Amino acid sequence: MLYVFGGSKTKSRTKMRTTLTALEKRAPLAHTLRVTNEEIESTDIEKLLAAQGLFYSKRIVVFDNVLKEKNAQKILLPYMEVLARSEHVFLVLEEELSADLKKQLVAHATKAIISDEGEKQAKSGPDWAVTNALEKKDSKGLWLAIVRSLLEGAPPEQVHGQLFWKAKQILLAGRLHIWSHDSIRKLIAELAELPHEARRRGMEMKYALERFALTIQ
Repeated sequence: MLYVFGGSKTKSRTKMRTTLTALEKRAPLAHTLRVTNEEIESTDIEKLLAAQGLFYSKRIVVFDNVLKEKNAQKILLPYMEVLARSEHVFLVLEEELSADLKKQLVAHATKAIISDEGEKQAKSGPDWAVTNALEKKDSKGLWLAIVRSLLEGAPPEQVHGQLFWKAKQILLAGRLHIWSHDSIRKLIAELAELPHEARRRGMEMKYALERFALTIQ
């Protein structure tokens, strides 16, 4: 996932810190790393992208105003699309953005918050990433989409409702080229039971949703 913050120094840094705090609360065992302008040229981006075992063991990387120089841009910008697709989370903070640099960053961002003269402009990922991943039976993609939706403020009940609706649509529309008739009926039953199971376990719904995503096979 790739989050981009830019523009107003005070607002963009505050928003970045708020997002970072939320991420660290959700993944307290994640390794957080800050890369500065002085460190970017010696940073191995490929190593940062390397997996850490199970895909839900995250690394959080903050690139703090690293794109001021052309050499730094040549190092990092080619990786924007890969960073956005990664299971790890990357936060790019650039308080001074040229129009061209802003365009490149926003084009690939999972979410971008750019403050221009006090105005906040936000670009979010696809609204139906959660349901699309479910239909594709993509466990990793579903987990990432759920985490992103929750981080962006979607109520867990809304995310659950989207999943339940999509499962029923797959069955009713007969789109059974990935899911079998029996497996989709089982999925609908599991989704119907999920809120009740979460309450019995004393588990917050948002964590129950993430746990559910990991069971998709």
